[in-house]
Amino acid sequence: MKSLQQGPKDERIPWSTVAEYTEQWTWPKGSLKVAHLFSEKAVRKHKKAACFMASASELLTLVPVFMCFFQRIGNRLRSHAGKIGSIMLVLQVVWLLQSVRRGLVPPDLLMASILDHLNAFLTEYGEDPRRPTHHYSIHLAWMLAAKRQLVACFVTERKHRQIKRFTRLRQNTKSFEVGTAEDLTIQHLEDLEHADWTSALQNKRKPHKRQDGPLREAFPGVDVFEVARCAVCQGQRVHWGDVVYYEGERGRSCGEVLSHVQPAGREAYTIVSEWEPLAEDASSTWSAFRVPDPSSVVVVLTAQVGSPVIHSRTGDRVLVLPPFYGF
Repeated sequence: MKSLQQGPKDERIPWSTVAEYTEQWTWPKGSLKVAHLFSEKAVRKHKKAACFMASASELLTLVPVFMCFFQRIGNRLRSHAGKIGSIMLVLQVVWLLQSVRRGLVPPDLLMASILDHLNAFLTEYGEDPRRPTHHYSIHLAWMLAAKRQLVACFVTERKHRQIKRFTRLRQNTKSFEVGTAEDLTIQHLEDLEHADWTSALQNKRKPHKRQDGPLREAFPGVDVFEVARCAVCQGQRVHWGDVVYYEGERGRSCGEVLSHVQPAGREAYTIVSEWEPLAEDASSTWSAFRVPDPSSVVVVLTAQVGSPVIHSRTGDRVLVLPPFYGF
């Protein structure tokens, strides 16, 4: 994005434009917060470093929105067509890499996408800005072909934050390593003790009195229920209010999660408000839906609910960006 801040003033993309665009979108409740990346303080850091200063997780959170953003502005900034094309191609590579874990990406498609970006990058920027990582990325496709998977993160990488938590204020350096290992082990055992391995629903509780009637109507003959604000769907946490794709009676549909419920002796279910697709507004980057009034409600198995998605709502019209995992 550095190069898009240069050139004639009337062809630059101000940071305020990017910030205003990202504010239009709503992320799932379990996603990282990214609004701070476009504050005045953050923008000063971006300008000083001459690059977009963000963590890998924050950038992954922004990838779908950035793809939509650059697709929309690409036709308006013809002097930056090559740079925008290169950005779109590298975002596509990231998208494919995130989809590898679901077995949706063949090695030849990944290789073709990586080479397309490298060629576009060299055409636009030349040899000088090239980095060793550009070469390393070429190996990902044959690694996928040979091993049938790509390791997204080594197990110890996930513990960095906890290690910092237990070492930041530790003053006793005589038993520094042993004490840190003990604290980490105790915390890990406590996490395992409180983990719920038997149900997709997280932190279940009894429903409120006002929920009893609708639940009994939805599940005739059942008197005991448990509800939850969060459930694990397709390996991702889905909260009340999140927007998801799901497999319903009419096939793949989209809507807002209203509740998660588990009747006694049955599987977990998710209650979703069903939206109507607007085919004429569809794009390769986003899908459009209309929220009917009154909204129709469907009950589907939690196992048939996909990962939560990013969306932007204006009135009764909603734009939805597809999830990484292709559900």
